[in-house]
Amino acid sequence: MLQALTDPADWHVPTLVEAFALIAHRPPRLMFLDTKLPRGEIAVARRMAEQYMEALRRYPELVSRALVASPDAQLLDAMKAAFAATADFASFDGFALDHEELSNLFLGHEVDEADPVRGAGANRYLSIGASYKPLPVGDFDDLLELVRRTLAETRRAGSPHHGKPLCVWTIDAESEMRALAALGPEFILTDQPVLLHRILDQCYGLAGVDPRRPAVMCHRGGPDGCGFPENTLPMIERGLIAGDAVEFDVCSAQDGAIVHHDNDPNSTIAVYRRSGGGVGEFRPVFSPPSGELRRMDELTVAEIQAGCSYVRDEKGLAADVKTALSVAATLVRG
Repeated sequence: MLQALTDPADWHVPTLVEAFALIAHRPPRLMFLDTKLPRGEIAVARRMAEQYMEALRRYPELVSRALVASPDAQLLDAMKAAFAATADFASFDGFALDHEELSNLFLGHEVDEADPVRGAGANRYLSIGASYKPLPVGDFDDLLELVRRTLAETRRAGSPHHGKPLCVWTIDAESEMRALAALGPEFILTDQPVLLHRILDQCYGLAGVDPRRPAVMCHRGGPDGCGFPENTLPMIERGLIAGDAVEFDVCSAQDGAIVHHDNDPNSTIAVYRRSGGGVGEFRPVFSPPSGELRRMDELTVAEIQAGCSYVRDEKGLAADVKTALSVAATLVRG
């Protein structure tokens, strides 16, 4: 067992540089950087790109292991352009357009819009998310069909997407893990890495035996149930131990990038999570010094770290279901 490098009681919102410092001292792992940006804010996306590059310059050994993802094609393109215009990152291609359309809450979306190769361009990676409630566009069967279609393309000689790794998220149910394991995407993102490892052992043999075995990627830093809040340093450290790769969320503060899920504390998902939504052990708390709930990209790192924290959530699944129904009812009413 590796010796812990973090303080188990340290639940502060870390900077991206702090996360990279930890990751650089662990065995090599891919980092899925789930980038949270305000819609339409090109300037913030460019600033985020500069903050990514600044952190990667400090830890150049992580450049080849960085996957910068965003569900917004316009903002992802702005980040890509900033990288391309910078001499020491001009050849960096570690990007993915993160397809969330199966869970899009707006009417009019089609399942095919979630096709991972749509808009992939020269990105090195592909990514697709499973549907989740309250108002999904597709279901798990739709996800499986899109994964089958994508893998047929990435494994077809002559395809412009040949060889691109596919990440599928977030898969926690055993039956869904088994169905995806049979298809063999390169990465499966989960809150339950121990269960997923066991299933992959049954399907492919022990890790390192079959090169077709999917890699286990830990969601929001690490495994559920390990006693640490999402996106904190001790959580990321557990993910580096439990998984083959880690995913965590990144926001752009005024003076640096921070590891945090909710860029806008007033968004529906942020309010949902603060009220006890989610089945995890912890929920986020926002108590900014000014008393005003402002977006992370409008605050400094010091303001975020002073105002954001996590508390253990004892309300459990009942509260999660109640909140989900309330959010669904609000959306249906418009």
